[in-house]
Amino acid sequence: MKEFKVRYGCISDLDSIEEIEKLSFGSESYPRSFLLRLLREGQTLIVEYDDRIVGYISYIHLGFIARIISIAVHPSYRRMGLGESLLREAIEDMKRLGVRKVLLEVKVDNKAAINLYSKVGFKINSILKGYYNGGDGYSMYMDICG
Repeated sequence: MKEFKVRYGCISDLDSIEEIEKLSFGSESYPRSFLLRLLREGQTLIVEYDDRIVGYISYIHLGFIARIISIAVHPSYRRMGLGESLLREAIEDMKRLGVRKVLLEVKVDNKAAINLYSKVGFKINSILKGYYNGGDGYSMYMDICG
């Protein structure tokens, strides 16, 4: 069985992150410059499978609150539990940093993501009308303790 590992991202991972971002979000992808900024100023975790970068999660934190900016897994590697592993590892990382509450936004029609977030303990906080190029989103949160 092939193994995966989660590690901190570095600048040399940018091309792979950008590719996964574009494959996952298409025209709504974050620009390369923003992904680079997240690598430099936020926290980015990478998941490697069979020595290939196949997913990432980026978040920022300010004191007791963190916000997940983006999480994506390469389409060829979905439904293998890699996104859940990334999310759980990021939450553990946030706990080590003293974060108490995690926030994120998700499209209301992204059932797979909503199911994943709910599975690990996120709850819907509110509906964000027109948040995604006219489409609605959910604001979700999770309270965590160290």
